[in-house]
Amino acid sequence: MEGEGDSYISFINLTFENRGVLREVSGQGSGPIEAVISALNKEFKLALKVVDYTEHALSAGSSAKAVSYIHLAEENSEKSGFGWVFPPILPVPPLERFSVR
Repeated sequence: MEGEGDSYISFINLTFENRGVLREVSGQGSGPIEAVISALNKEFKLALKVVDYTEHALSAGSSAKAVSYIHLAEENSEKSGFGWVFPPILPVPPLERFSVR
C-alpha cells in the first residue's frame, strides 16, 4: 500500500491460470478487493462490481480460521456470481470457488 495523504492505494500483482494458460495481471484500488477487481476488469474487459462482502470465523479463539464471501455482478448485465475465499482477504488469497448465475 502506498499513502496519498490520509488515504492508501493497494497494488496487486495477480498470477492465475485460465483454461490452462498462466496469466499475470496487475491492478490498484482503495483496498485489496478493489485492486483484484480492477485487475480482472482490465484483463477480461469486464465491468465487475462488488455487491456484497461478508466474513466470519469458522471457530472460536485467536487462532480461528475464517471464510469470506464475495458477491460480484457485472454492471449493465444480469450476470451475477458468488465466490468464497479461505482464508479471508488479508492479504489477497486465491479465489477458491466462483460460480456465475
